[in-house]
Amino acid sequence: MSALLELAQEAVKFSGSSPPGLTWLPPPTNWSPRRVKPSPTRRLRRPRHQPQLDYDYEAYEEVKRNLARLIASGKLREAMQLSLELMKEGSCQVEMSDEGLMTDDIEECLSVVLQALKKCDLPAADITSWCSAMLEHDRVGCIALDPLQSLRTHFEAATR
Repeated sequence: MSALLELAQEAVKFSGSSPPGLTWLPPPTNWSPRRVKPSPTRRLRRPRHQPQLDYDYEAYEEVKRNLARLIASGKLREAMQLSLELMKEGSCQVEMSDEGLMTDDIEECLSVVLQALKKCDLPAADITSWCSAMLEHDRVGCIALDPLQSLRTHFEAATR
């Protein structure tokens, strides 16, 4: 997790510093306190059937905001790379959850990147490659499945 935070801090630069409260992937708060310290100002939720797993729902909004900031500052490729990390780590969290928790939260984060890719001027081959990598790294096979497949199909047609 600390590697993801470092990547996000490196990628998001505004006036030479990272935005306050920058977080990347919100991990369960029962992880080692040396690695993760939940925000004392946020409300944590405990899933019904998994009382041992708390997670910080509001942190996903921060992730989404930070991805949007990257895109707005012209760093779409960095947002794409961080989205790939989000897919890897996030799908692992979803896989560990009996109820598929966090799927919607992760999809919301990815939506800003997916929307930006629809309008961008990146080479179609780069976008199709990224979509394929995202689908490959989805350990549960359901996170943003339709939007990723649709985007890949659209840009594959553009390369023909």
